[in-house]
Amino acid sequence: ANHSRAPRKVGAASTSGAMSLLGEKLHAKIGSGVNKDDLNGLVYSLGREGAEALRKGDYETALDRFSACTKLNEKICNKKDDINYGASLHNMATALHYLGRLDEAERYYEDAKKVFEAQPKGFGRPSQKSRIKFIDERLTLLRFGGRPQSDTYIDEYGVERATKHRHDMSEDPNVLADKCEKAYWKGVNHAKSKIWGLAQECFEDAIDAGERSRETPPERLMLCYNNLGVVLEEQGELEEAMHYLKTAQRMLLQLPGGADSDPDRVQKLKRIEQRLQTIEEEMLSGGGGRRRPRNDPPPPPRDDGGPPPALLAEPAPPR
Repeated sequence: ANHSRAPRKVGAASTSGAMSLLGEKLHAKIGSGVNKDDLNGLVYSLGREGAEALRKGDYETALDRFSACTKLNEKICNKKDDINYGASLHNMATALHYLGRLDEAERYYEDAKKVFEAQPKGFGRPSQKSRIKFIDERLTLLRFGGRPQSDTYIDEYGVERATKHRHDMSEDPNVLADKCEKAYWKGVNHAKSKIWGLAQECFEDAIDAGERSRETPPERLMLCYNNLGVVLEEQGELEEAMHYLKTAQRMLLQLPGGADSDPDRVQKLKRIEQRLQTIEEEMLSGGGGRRRPRNDPPPPPRDDGGPPPALLAEPAPPR
């Protein structure tokens, strides 16, 4: 790749080269009076099709769908540092990278990185460090002529995940969401009785099913990640616990309406942050990434539906 290029502006002018015909047609047909919720729904559907094409190795189709998302986001987003616009630029870069169109991929990675770097920082704001680090790694790979690996991707929360967890359009999303829900509540019940090993298995199953279904409520998936982190901490796996708790924290901050729109969410966020602080202090005090698991005797089973002190949960569903 040619690294002597002059810096480029992020914006509509930078998205012309790799744009698909579908993207250009959609962009031209959208007027100022179009409902933005409808456009957001279209972006979501196209993004899902692009992700599925990418998972199957159909990179031309993936590029076509992601470029259409980018053109739509140019209409939807009020400013060019909107996080959704950055995500669509990043997806385009990924498809171009797989196709071996390295100069174009580099430009879109750089544009996406600028968007993520421009995001507000501070309390109640999701960190973009994971996204930026992921792009930097892709840029390094690209500049050595390498193609990306297909075993991980960055999701809408900026979390690196296994590709196997991408939504699979061949599976019934409602069946997967129901599987997630059942595994979640089994995990809660095991955790209430301090049966940590079974609780861990259940929350892992819930995440595996929930990640593959577009019908899983984002807040339920956030609780699965949080509770898996809690269970891992109870078993002394501090580094793994921090990973899942930080993922839950990012997901909570990205929930529709934000974390500060609901007092319950604010309390959940504080509890996650307190738990993370406790783990960090324990690791700094010499415990490293692991400590001896707690061996308290299990309490008698509870059936009152109330959340145990360690977990974030709502009342149990009706029997």
